[in-house]
Amino acid sequence: MPQSRGHGHLQAGENNREWGCHSLRRLIGFACLVVALGALLGLDYAVYVLASFGTCASGGPYVIARPCPAGTGQLIAILLVSIFVALGSGIATWALLGARWGSLVWAGLFVPLGVGFALVGHDNANIAVVFYCLSAMFVIMGIVPLFTSQMSLDNR
Repeated sequence: MPQSRGHGHLQAGENNREWGCHSLRRLIGFACLVVALGALLGLDYAVYVLASFGTCASGGPYVIARPCPAGTGQLIAILLVSIFVALGSGIATWALLGARWGSLVWAGLFVPLGVGFALVGHDNANIAVVFYCLSAMFVIMGIVPLFTSQMSLDNR
């Protein structure tokens, strides 16, 4: 008799431990989601600003037609760091929380970039068609996985 009561107590403890591990996993997953979305915000801002002033150059032996504005180096650094932080935390989000939440990171990359490209195209009439096409493609690439991940989860 005492043995079965002890076994039941052990079972309840195991369930609590599993619940605690599941909660910790979700907490870490949501923290990764926040980090990923924050990094994507930095990435989207850097791409928008860099795309809005186009090509430029600084230094070197050649005549520079268009010098780079102040802060271009910092924007490129923000872009590179944001890419790797968003990639790592996005993969962690996907692994810890699953496809539904991971697809938010994917959409957080492509939809704001598409909106940014549309804004750049609006400001630059000479190359507006290129930016509008990029915009449409990026928005579609960001939105479609949101629906497909939802449909695949609904079919389970």
